[in-house]
Amino acid sequence: VVSTLKDSTGHIAAVKLNLKVEGEDVFNIVLDKNGEKLGTEMDGRWVEVIGEISVRGDEKWLEVKSYQKKVEERLLQ
Repeated sequence: VVSTLKDSTGHIAAVKLNLKVEGEDVFNIVLDKNGEKLGTEMDGRWVEVIGEISVRGDEKWLEVKSYQKKVEERLLQ
């Protein structure tokens, strides 16, 4: 599930991807063009993301290459 945090002016401050199905991993999303688009379009939705993972300290980061809504969510609508 995508979780988008905005600052007091309404700009995206952070985007996180919570992998509740595969444990409790949380990935911070790199806020480049694709990361901001993910946060804007998919906040609160289950998504399938393709990207590059990196580790900075004890945090996991994901640079988004592409994404789409999860099939299960599309079937529920």
